[in-house]
Amino acid sequence: MTGSGPLRVLHVTAVETSNYYLNNLARCTPKGEVRLLAVTLGRRGSFVTDLEALDVPTWALGAVRRWSYPRAVLRLWRLVRRESVDILHLHLFDPTVLGLLVAGLSGRPAVVTRHHSDAVQRLPHGLKKSVYSALERWINRKARHLIAPSQRVRDELVGVEGVPARKVSLIPYGQMAGRFEAIRQEDPARARREFGDASPLLVCVCRLHPEKGHRYLFEAFAGLRRAFPGALLGLVGTGPHGDTLASLARQLGIDGAVRFLGWRDDVLPLMWCADLVVHPSLHEALPSAVIEAVMLGRPVVATDVSGVRDVLGDSGEYGFIVPAADSAALERAMAGALSDLAAARARAERGRVHLTRYMDAGRVAREYVACYQAVAGVPV
Repeated sequence: MTGSGPLRVLHVTAVETSNYYLNNLARCTPKGEVRLLAVTLGRRGSFVTDLEALDVPTWALGAVRRWSYPRAVLRLWRLVRRESVDILHLHLFDPTVLGLLVAGLSGRPAVVTRHHSDAVQRLPHGLKKSVYSALERWINRKARHLIAPSQRVRDELVGVEGVPARKVSLIPYGQMAGRFEAIRQEDPARARREFGDASPLLVCVCRLHPEKGHRYLFEAFAGLRRAFPGALLGLVGTGPHGDTLASLARQLGIDGAVRFLGWRDDVLPLMWCADLVVHPSLHEALPSAVIEAVMLGRPVVATDVSGVRDVLGDSGEYGFIVPAADSAALERAMAGALSDLAAARARAERGRVHLTRYMDAGRVAREYVACYQAVAGVPV
């Protein structure tokens, strides 16, 4: 350990693009207590440049294929020793496995943030599930402490996987209200121009992947159009399921009312100008799109996956919660929200106030610091 100086904590991940979660942590962590560093297995991109601009030393290992992982482990081990790292904080599955190997080789403790809920449990029975389950048990044993971003992830770790409760902390992704207030001051009509006179406007922000539940959203939207014939659905995101979804839209007769918007840098303005944000995912850890919609005060319909009740309330106080993979329930909730938008907006506004307190980035950073100090044995 570094003795009297600040703890040196190295975040290890695999992302390449800007990451608000770590950016906010960097802005709010007191440098006199914790010095953050970061490394990605991926290539150099906005993830690196954003953190460097926040005075966080950051490296990109360029290990984008698994055959390059042995070299990445060696480079990471050297980095840990050269930078006198006290704690490794690990994110995502592959970086966590590699990071724990390095933690063991270098004699450093590791903290793991679990960014998925029951993804491994949902795999079909077979060799792949057996391997991943064994690795997950190994991760749970080797990590000095685990952080769950939502209550359901914590329940999975403690109640299903048998991790001792004392070893798990529930800490959400920190949010900075100013990021959203700046958008709320904009005229939503400006972002809405590209959609013409479509009304109501629904926006869905997530990868075009089967696990995100677009199929059920499309089926629900086809029914919704009977009551709201002017409705338009904008899909923000890219992924391997794009062509399949375009074909499904044609089959359902909604292709003229669905816009594939691709990757967008103006996601928040797009959500701000929407009448309703819809999140039909089949499983998550803590869905950022739902958080962002509520922080903007936009009405939300979301499936009951991990993290949604942390954001929308156990009883849906701040939005509309429906079962996953249920097109009929999704259609009813969307129709209900659109039928009384004033009430839906009031519900979302109460949610904004709740999240501004619960996910305050300063509060979250303080909880992280306390976690690091406990792991390092620093007297508080």
